[in-house]
Amino acid sequence: MYKNIVTLMIVFVSIVVFTGCIKQKEPTGSITGMVTYKGQSVTNGEISFRGSERGKGGGCPIAEDGTYSINAIPTGDYSIVLLPPPKGMPGTPEERKPINYIVPEKYQKFETSNLTFTIKEGKNTFDLNLK
Repeated sequence: MYKNIVTLMIVFVSIVVFTGCIKQKEPTGSITGMVTYKGQSVTNGEISFRGSERGKGGGCPIAEDGTYSINAIPTGDYSIVLLPPPKGMPGTPEERKPINYIVPEKYQKFETSNLTFTIKEGKNTFDLNLK
Protein backbone atom coordinates (compact mmCIF):
# COMPACT_ATOMS: atom_id res chain seq x y z
CA MET A 1 0.00 0.00 0.00
CA TYR A 2 2.77 2.41 0.96
CA LYS A 3 4.58 1.55 -2.28
CA ASN A 4 1.47 2.42 -4.36
CA ILE A 5 1.10 5.80 -2.64
CA VAL A 6 4.77 6.63 -3.25
CA THR A 7 4.45 5.60 -6.90
CA LEU A 8 1.34 7.75 -7.35
CA MET A 9 3.07 10.73 -5.71
CA ILE A 10 6.08 10.35 -8.03
CA VAL A 11 3.80 10.18 -11.07
CA PHE A 12 1.83 13.22 -9.90
CA VAL A 13 4.97 15.30 -9.19
CA SER A 14 6.44 14.29 -12.55
CA ILE A 15 3.31 15.42 -14.40
CA VAL A 16 3.29 18.76 -12.58
CA VAL A 17 7.00 19.36 -13.23
CA PHE A 18 6.93 18.40 -16.91
CA THR A 19 3.73 20.32 -17.61
CA GLY A 20 5.27 23.44 -16.11
CA CYS A 21 8.42 23.03 -18.20
CA ILE A 22 6.64 22.76 -21.54
CA LYS A 23 6.44 26.15 -23.20
CA GLN A 24 2.88 26.97 -24.16
CA LYS A 25 2.38 27.87 -27.81
CA GLU A 26 2.07 31.61 -28.20
CA PRO A 27 -1.16 32.85 -29.80
CA THR A 28 -0.74 34.23 -33.31
CA GLY A 29 -2.74 36.14 -35.85
CA SER A 30 -2.52 36.88 -39.54
CA ILE A 31 -2.59 40.35 -41.04
CA THR A 32 -3.38 41.65 -44.50
CA GLY A 33 -3.82 45.12 -45.87
CA MET A 34 -3.03 47.69 -48.50
CA VAL A 35 -0.46 50.49 -48.41
CA THR A 36 -1.17 53.80 -50.15
CA TYR A 37 0.53 57.19 -50.11
CA LYS A 38 -1.56 60.22 -51.12
CA GLY A 39 -4.11 57.86 -52.67
CA GLN A 40 -1.51 56.05 -54.80
CA SER A 41 -0.64 52.39 -54.15
CA VAL A 42 2.84 51.75 -52.80
CA THR A 43 4.03 49.15 -55.31
CA ASN A 44 7.36 48.05 -53.84
CA GLY A 45 9.37 47.85 -50.66
CA GLU A 46 8.66 46.00 -47.44
CA ILE A 47 6.47 46.42 -44.38
CA SER A 48 8.02 45.58 -41.03
CA PHE A 49 6.30 45.06 -37.66
CA ARG A 50 8.38 45.41 -34.45
CA GLY A 51 6.76 44.16 -31.26
CA SER A 52 6.78 46.00 -27.96
CA GLU A 53 8.11 42.75 -26.43
CA ARG A 54 11.68 41.79 -27.28
CA GLY A 55 11.98 39.27 -30.07
CA LYS A 56 8.50 39.77 -31.51
CA GLY A 57 8.09 40.96 -35.05
CA GLY A 58 7.60 40.13 -38.66
CA GLY A 59 7.51 41.57 -42.11
CA CYS A 60 6.98 40.90 -45.78
CA PRO A 61 7.36 42.45 -49.22
CA ILE A 62 4.67 44.81 -50.49
CA ALA A 63 3.13 43.41 -53.70
CA GLU A 64 2.90 45.39 -56.94
CA ASP A 65 -0.78 46.11 -56.24
CA GLY A 66 0.09 47.64 -52.82
CA THR A 67 -1.09 44.70 -50.72
CA TYR A 68 0.77 42.78 -48.03
CA SER A 69 0.08 39.62 -46.03
CA ILE A 70 1.72 37.94 -43.04
CA ASN A 71 0.30 34.52 -42.18
CA ALA A 72 1.53 34.02 -38.61
CA ILE A 73 2.70 36.75 -36.24
CA PRO A 74 2.48 36.68 -32.43
CA THR A 75 -0.37 38.69 -30.93
CA GLY A 76 0.50 42.02 -29.32
CA ASP A 77 1.29 45.67 -29.94
CA TYR A 78 3.53 46.61 -32.87
CA SER A 79 5.28 49.63 -34.37
CA ILE A 80 5.38 49.65 -38.16
CA VAL A 81 7.80 50.96 -40.78
CA LEU A 82 7.81 50.87 -44.57
CA LEU A 83 11.19 50.14 -46.10
CA PRO A 84 12.38 50.80 -49.65
CA PRO A 85 13.24 47.82 -51.83
CA PRO A 86 16.83 46.63 -51.49
CA LYS A 87 19.29 47.72 -54.14
CA GLY A 88 21.01 45.12 -56.30
CA MET A 89 24.30 43.49 -55.48
CA PRO A 90 27.34 45.81 -55.72
CA GLY A 91 28.75 45.94 -59.24
CA THR A 92 25.54 44.78 -60.94
CA PRO A 93 23.32 46.87 -63.23
CA GLU A 94 20.55 46.65 -60.60
CA GLU A 95 22.76 48.51 -58.11
CA ARG A 96 22.80 51.56 -60.38
CA LYS A 97 19.06 51.61 -61.10
CA PRO A 98 17.28 54.48 -59.36
CA ILE A 99 14.65 53.30 -56.87
CA ASN A 100 11.25 54.85 -57.36
CA TYR A 101 9.98 54.82 -53.76
CA ILE A 102 7.18 57.23 -52.94
CA VAL A 103 7.05 56.72 -49.16
CA PRO A 104 8.62 59.62 -47.19
CA GLU A 105 11.63 58.89 -44.98
CA LYS A 106 9.52 59.62 -41.88
CA TYR A 107 7.75 56.26 -42.35
CA GLN A 108 11.03 54.37 -42.80
CA LYS A 109 12.21 54.67 -39.17
CA PHE A 110 10.59 53.23 -36.06
CA GLU A 111 11.46 56.38 -34.13
CA THR A 112 9.47 58.65 -36.46
CA SER A 113 6.81 56.58 -38.24
CA ASN A 114 4.17 56.73 -35.45
CA LEU A 115 2.43 53.80 -37.17
CA THR A 116 1.09 51.22 -34.70
CA PHE A 117 -1.27 48.26 -34.69
CA THR A 118 -2.40 45.60 -32.23
CA ILE A 119 -2.42 42.07 -33.67
CA LYS A 120 -5.22 39.93 -32.25
CA GLU A 121 -5.67 36.18 -32.55
CA GLY A 122 -7.15 35.20 -35.91
CA LYS A 123 -7.46 37.37 -39.02
CA ASN A 124 -6.53 41.06 -38.86
CA THR A 125 -6.81 43.74 -41.54
CA PHE A 126 -4.85 47.00 -41.49
CA ASP A 127 -4.79 49.38 -44.46
CA LEU A 128 -2.21 52.16 -44.30
CA ASN A 129 -3.45 55.31 -46.01
CA LEU A 130 -0.49 57.66 -45.67
CA LYS A 131 -0.58 61.36 -46.45
